[in-house]
Amino acid sequence: MNLTYTNNMPNPPDDPADDAPLMQVNCNSIASWVNVDHVGFNTSNNTGGYHKVAHFITSAGDPSLIANIGQVYTKLVGSEVQLFYESNSGFIAQLTRNNSGAQARFGTNTNYQANHAGGWTFLPGNVKVNYGVFTLNTQPTDTVTLASAYTSSNFIVLVTPILSATTGKTWGVTNLNTASFTLNTAGFSNGNQFTFWSIGI
Repeated sequence: MNLTYTNNMPNPPDDPADDAPLMQVNCNSIASWVNVDHVGFNTSNNTGGYHKVAHFITSAGDPSLIANIGQVYTKLVGSEVQLFYESNSGFIAQLTRNNSGAQARFGTNTNYQANHAGGWTFLPGNVKVNYGVFTLNTQPTDTVTLASAYTSSNFIVLVTPILSATTGKTWGVTNLNTASFTLNTAGFSNGNQFTFWSIGI
C-alpha cells in the first residue's frame, strides 16, 4: 500500500483554502494507515486502535541492537518466512518453524504408518520435537518414520512401553537418522504399544 502524505500541512503563512486539499489527503491517509493492521476510527464496539493482524516486512538480516528494547521481526529461512525475537542483549530466538507442505500437526499425522499416531511441533531456537504412540507390528524390530523429518540431526529418541510390567523385557533404539529410527525388542509381542519422543533440528 502506498499512502500519500504531505509534511508540514497546514503551512501557517498559506491561505487555509490552499492547504485544505492536501490536509484532506493527509487525514484520509492516516485513516487508511490505521486500518492496515488496526481497527479504525468510529467503531461502535470500543475496539478502535486494537490490532487486527500484524504484517511484517521480511528483513534481510537481524536488526541492530537497541538498549532496553526487544524486537520482533521476520526473515527468510530457506524459502519460508519465519518469526524471530531479538533481546536487547542480542539473544535471538526463532519463534516459528514453518515447513512448506509440512505444518506442525498435533495428535495426528498422515506420515505415520497405519499402526502409529502422533505429530510434531517446534520449540524456540529452531528445535523440533516428534512424538507419538505406535503398535509393535514386526517384532523383534520395527521402524518408526517420523511425522516431520529433521533438517540435520536426530539427537535423541526416548521410547517407553505401555505395559503394567516389563520384567524380562528389553528394548532399545538404533539407526537414528533424520527421518526415522528402529526399535529393537525382546520379550514383547506384536500388538504391544510404545510411546516415543524424538528431539532434533
